[in-house]
Amino acid sequence: MDEYRFIREWVKAKHTRGVVFDFDGTLAQLVVNWNELRSVLQSTFSVPLHGINEIFEYIKNNYAPEVLSQAYRLVETYELARIEEAQINTPLIRLAQELHHQQHQLAIFSNNMQKTVNCLLEKVKIATWFDPIITKERVAFYKPHPEGLQMILHHWHYQEDEILFIGNDENDTQSGSRAGIATILI
Repeated sequence: MDEYRFIREWVKAKHTRGVVFDFDGTLAQLVVNWNELRSVLQSTFSVPLHGINEIFEYIKNNYAPEVLSQAYRLVETYELARIEEAQINTPLIRLAQELHHQQHQLAIFSNNMQKTVNCLLEKVKIATWFDPIITKERVAFYKPHPEGLQMILHHWHYQEDEILFIGNDENDTQSGSRAGIATILI
């Protein structure tokens, strides 16, 4: 069974030149205790908010850059702690390989940390397929803000209708919509 046939058909029908993938929940499934991480971030940085992205926005707006770097390192530690247990979405990786061989540009736009994304991509020997890789520490605004997708558009010199974004949640849908880029949730 070809569970991503509809994506292949979309890419062909729309003459898509570039495909952007979300990371956690899309290309891979990380094993992270997000609730524990959220609690640690809240208590460590005295943040009254609950969403991880809200917590980072609060830290970014209320603390020195060094504190934000410290928070990023904490998230990285949690993301990497059980990286060996992460599950790869093999059918979607096969699709990415096919698109790569067909000369489509591939990128990643993720709210995860760069080191986490690189570690897993290198583990499955596909890191060179994706350029650029836009992660939490490379953007001023996190998803659902479209900044990361706009950076990819600029990097590739493509128009919005030449790109497809593949994600797994409402943040991805909103990012794509705000950037004017077609988005498919899996």
